[in-house]
Amino acid sequence: MSVCANCERNVRDAYCAHCGQSVDLPRFTWRYVFHELPAGVFAWDRGALYTAKQLFTRPGHTIREYIAGKRISHFRPIPLLAFCAGLMGLLGYLLEAPMSGIRVNGDQEGVKLVMDWINGHYVWIELASLPFISFSTWLFFRNQDFNLVEHVVINSFLASQRIMLNLMLMPLIFIFDNKVFIMIESAVVTVLSVGLFVWAFTQLFPRMGTGKVTFRTLTAYGFAYLMISIVALAVVFLLSRTGRLHLS
Repeated sequence: MSVCANCERNVRDAYCAHCGQSVDLPRFTWRYVFHELPAGVFAWDRGALYTAKQLFTRPGHTIREYIAGKRISHFRPIPLLAFCAGLMGLLGYLLEAPMSGIRVNGDQEGVKLVMDWINGHYVWIELASLPFISFSTWLFFRNQDFNLVEHVVINSFLASQRIMLNLMLMPLIFIFDNKVFIMIESAVVTVLSVGLFVWAFTQLFPRMGTGKVTFRTLTAYGFAYLMISIVALAVVFLLSRTGRLHLS
């Protein structure tokens, strides 16, 4: 007899008779990531509203519990990220909303082409960013409880949370359609997202202390986006050198 990690009932079989969760819950590995990626872009899972509520009320505790085994009620993290990013890209494309939240003067046709490309590939952009962010948070919190793949799980949930926040505020862009408001909305989303990230990590690592966790979280995300920027610039440079991208 074993104990269900989700509802803590005694279990005699392979699945809990009370909540339906599998008893076999190995630690997250790269096999899990490669299994989730092909299905993640297309899969719909139950528990989306429950997971969203938990991410905005007790993010760190929820993620820790999910990794520990309380998973049956949740939307899986990588499919959740793919779904949220797909919805963000679709709305941005259909409503012609700039993903950066800033209108650019000058070559409007060129700007529109760039934004249409971003909107059309937003799922892949988020998924491609995930390894860099996860490596960075793992690096700065490497002496704690979670391995690298578990940091992929953590950052899948937090990226989904960030996109949900953006989706909730996006309608205001179309109500107040001016450059100043769009810049304010973008700044508000950024500040709130950073605050939510810090809140989540302080709940994930309560023994470290709020000050230390805050510093490491901000440093980790800053380092991650530095890596992403360097890689993006390198890709643009290589594509322009090979003639596949024209910058002028």
